[in-house]
Amino acid sequence: MNILALDLGRRFGWCRGDAGTIPESGSDTLRSPDDPNGLALGALARWIRDSVREHGKPDLLVVEHWLPPAGQKHSAIIEDSLRMNGACHAIAGVYGITVLEPYAQTVRFVVCGRANVPGESLRSGKKLSNTKLMVIDNVILRGMLPKGNLDHDRADAIALWIWAEAVHARTAPKTFALT
Repeated sequence: MNILALDLGRRFGWCRGDAGTIPESGSDTLRSPDDPNGLALGALARWIRDSVREHGKPDLLVVEHWLPPAGQKHSAIIEDSLRMNGACHAIAGVYGITVLEPYAQTVRFVVCGRANVPGESLRSGKKLSNTKLMVIDNVILRGMLPKGNLDHDRADAIALWIWAEAVHARTAPKTFALT
């Protein structure tokens, strides 16, 4: 089963590959901070289109469930989240790709064993939430992110991919030994 996972935002993380393998991952910027929000939607649709053309149609497109509006400080965050989510559904519908939208807490619980860690920490001169660091450390331990990489967008996309692999693409082990 081929999985494409996207952590949506102005800067977004992506992860793609077949279940049972180490996936390819990275992060890209959809628009600069000065550009209007709408430019990100076209860039996201083109990115997904180009990914399908270059790597083939994935069986699953996994995007984090949109953020609850009540918890957001700015209306632009709510609009971006809902628009990007809709853009993913629209382009996936054109290609006939199934879209999954797990909640972030569910993904973190499956991948890391807990939904969050309170507080913030400083690592390599960068202030990050302990929850983001938990996800980053977990994907580094799994060998899917280079050691010392603090790209939380990429780490979140990898976590989405791991979740989809564990929950929807259950693959049988290649070798099985009783001990």
